[in-house]
Amino acid sequence: MKQILYLVATILLLSSFKESDSMVRDTVLEKNNPDNLDLSKHQLFIDTTGNSQFYQTYLTIQPDKDVISSLIDQIPSKCKLNQIENDSFPRLWISLKKLDNEFVIYHPCDGSTPSIAITENIMIFNNQLEPDVSIICSVERINRTIRFTLSSILEESELIIEPTTSNNIYKILYNAEEWFATTRERVAEFKIVVNHCPKVKMTEFSGFDKE
Repeated sequence: MKQILYLVATILLLSSFKESDSMVRDTVLEKNNPDNLDLSKHQLFIDTTGNSQFYQTYLTIQPDKDVISSLIDQIPSKCKLNQIENDSFPRLWISLKKLDNEFVIYHPCDGSTPSIAITENIMIFNNQLEPDVSIICSVERINRTIRFTLSSILEESELIIEPTTSNNIYKILYNAEEWFATTRERVAEFKIVVNHCPKVKMTEFSGFDKE
């Protein structure tokens, strides 16, 4: 009996070492073309192709109209649903992270890359797991800076999009937080850190530069 327990304990210990070793290997990011990988398995890599299936996901982002409509119905009538007349700014903004002091896009294992979509009169926050919506009350554009006044379920707020000194990288200021983004049209200019999990959810990559 003792021999059996010892054998079981040994197998479990070796198994934990293998899992730990696998996790360590997975955190080593390498540039790769997804066409050269077995995408039926978990893959963590840097996509630099500019035109792979992972890049295409950002070109085809479409909000769930039923979900968005349901969220809009919950917003108090703090401002009218005015249609934006000035359409000279991009309508989809993809969030960026920094890796080794370089801006990249993160394609997470669970959910989607946070982004902001702007329609004629609403702003859709495509968070990693669940969307949120605000009504656009007003828009003001000063040079290349865009200022939105928003009304959501909980409060009225302000969102500012302003350019940085880096090409095609913008700073977004919202609810006392700031993050960086690029536009849908410029996605191909950035590398994508892909955490591809086709079967089992894995730990999200956490090796980005500290903000």
